[in-house]
Amino acid sequence: MDEKGRPTSALFKQDNGVSVDRDGDRDEKIIIKTFKERFDKRFKGLVKVKANVCIDNNIAIIPETSSNIYHAEIFENEDKVPLGQLKALILADSSDVVAYEPEVKWVQNQFM
Repeated sequence: MDEKGRPTSALFKQDNGVSVDRDGDRDEKIIIKTFKERFDKRFKGLVKVKANVCIDNNIAIIPETSSNIYHAEIFENEDKVPLGQLKALILADSSDVVAYEPEVKWVQNQFM
């Protein structure tokens, strides 16, 4: 997050693709609750980006075969190349923060 509380492009720069959940017409409150339950004490926040941002900018949304029917990964292209800086910036600029818990540390002490 930057000094204005906005996501930066770093959020979308992952070597193995960016793990996302599609909303699947679910209510936003249900999505937040699901993430909080899934990540428990590690839940720091959640941002959303409209699918058309990905589609309009040729960002690949690849459904992931897991038990979570909403899960997908986003990449530069269908060959699963990690997102480049420009597309990461587009996603950051187009995203909205829907939940943020600043008191949660980015790294938890595993012995606490």
